[in-house]
Amino acid sequence: MKKFFATSLILSSVALTIVALAAPGGRSTLKGSKPSWATPQNYTGSAKSSDQLGFRVYLGWNNPSGAEALAQAVSDPRNKKSYRNYLTPAQFRAQFAPTQSQVASVQSWLQSQGFTLVYTPQNNHYVSAQGSVGQAQAAFGASFGNYNVKALGLTLRSPSADVSVPSSLASLVTGVAGLDQSYEFIRPTHSVGSDAPPSAGFRNAPPLSAYWAELTSPYPPPLPTRRGQSGATRLSRSRERMAFLGITARVKPSPSLMPTHRRPSSRTPTSGRPIAGFRSSGRLAAAP
Repeated sequence: MKKFFATSLILSSVALTIVALAAPGGRSTLKGSKPSWATPQNYTGSAKSSDQLGFRVYLGWNNPSGAEALAQAVSDPRNKKSYRNYLTPAQFRAQFAPTQSQVASVQSWLQSQGFTLVYTPQNNHYVSAQGSVGQAQAAFGASFGNYNVKALGLTLRSPSADVSVPSSLASLVTGVAGLDQSYEFIRPTHSVGSDAPPSAGFRNAPPLSAYWAELTSPYPPPLPTRRGQSGATRLSRSRERMAFLGITARVKPSPSLMPTHRRPSSRTPTSGRPIAGFRSSGRLAAAP
C-alpha cells in the first residue's frame, strides 16, 4: 500500500526560495538573505569570527512547476484521474528531488570552505553544515555584525548584506538558512512558570457539604408524575402538596387516592404450567 506523501513538502521551499542574481566576480547573490532587522541603525559592532554557527544550504526541486502541478492535481476532487493518487516518497524523490551529483556539488564546495557536513536528508533538499563565523564570511562573501533588536531586548548576529554563492551553484542553491539568529523570534505565544498563579477570574468550587444534610436546599423536591404511582404514594404526595401550600384543614382524600388491596389471581397462564419453584403465599385478607 502506498504511503501518502504530504503535498506540503512540495511547497515547503517556497518561504526559503530566494532569487539568485548575478554578482561580479563569478558569484550569484541570494536576494533577501539579510533579515529586515539587520539595519545600520541597529548595528552595534562586528561579530566574533570565532563564534560557531550551523546552517542549511537549500537546493531547489527539479521541475518545480511539475511538482506544483502534481500537488494541485492530487488535491482537486474534480480531477478524477489524479485525485488522491499520491506518490510514494521514493517516487517523488525519483521525479523531483535534486540528484546525487547535484547535492555532491554543494557538499564539495562547503567542504572546500572548511565547513563540516552534518546531515543531508534522503530527498537531497538541503545540506546541513557547521563552522565558524569567519568561514561563513569568506564562503558567502559578506561580513557579519551584531544588531540590537529592541522588540526582543537581545543583540543578534546577522550578515550585514545579502550573501552570495559561486555562479556554478546558482542554478542549484535557492537559499541559506541559519546564518543569522532569526530563530530567536520563534517563541511560544504563552508560557507559564511552575510557580505561576491561576489566571484572573479562576475560582475553585468548594465542596457543597462536609457531611450529610449540612446544607439543605430551601426549595422542595420536584413532585413525580401521577402515572405509575401507587395509591399510598399518591396520598402521601397529596398531603405534602397541601402542607407546602399552607393548607392546614383536614381534607378527606378522594377514594381514588386510597390504597387498594387485591386478591391474587388463582389462574395459571394459559400457555403452560406454573414456573418451577413457584409457591403461592395464600389469599390475603380483604380490606375492611
